[in-house]
Amino acid sequence: GCLQFAKKLYERNKNLNVHQIADLFLQRNRIQEFTSLLFDCMRENRPEDANYQTKVLEVNIMIAPQIVESILQMKIWKLYNKPKIAALCEQKGLYQRALENYTEIKDIKRVLLNSHALSPDFISDYLGRMEPDQCLACMQEMLRFNRQNLQIVVNVAVQNLQKLGAGNIVKMLESVGSFDGIFFFLGTVINSTTDKEVHHKYIEAAAKCGQLRSIEE
Repeated sequence: GCLQFAKKLYERNKNLNVHQIADLFLQRNRIQEFTSLLFDCMRENRPEDANYQTKVLEVNIMIAPQIVESILQMKIWKLYNKPKIAALCEQKGLYQRALENYTEIKDIKRVLLNSHALSPDFISDYLGRMEPDQCLACMQEMLRFNRQNLQIVVNVAVQNLQKLGAGNIVKMLESVGSFDGIFFFLGTVINSTTDKEVHHKYIEAAAKCGQLRSIEE
């Protein structure tokens, strides 16, 4: 009843200090009511809402990570402390939300190592939006950590060939000794290029992977 009354008061007077009312719920450990009130009343992303957007996410992630997942999925709030919430999401295994909020490459690299818990489509889209050097660095780290990431790395490389450049992709794969990666990657582009270096690298990788039939062809 108090929650509905508070929401009605806010609807009648947008200048009402809804944060103070929400704190009353929080003081009594009424997390659900605290969250509901602020979520409904802080959709306009006013500067004064920033700390309370962070507070709602911070409180809920400890006891109800699914609530944080739902709020972040809606992408309504923009002013919360992103690095802080990203770190908490990472701790709770919400790796996609962590990646969406981290900006430092060292953090992004670390979270991407949890690729088993992320959808391949998300990883592809995420890496595809990065700057070329950062994208290559992340793919390098993923392969160095787990060779089972090869398929997703090759897919990203093929999808972003023009942006990343075949030579840079091959160098990245060579740096981690992934000749099977070079073979699979160049196998998708070999018929569309006359670049002698690309053909040479393909033959070299095929030989090291024991793909003798591909060399003959």
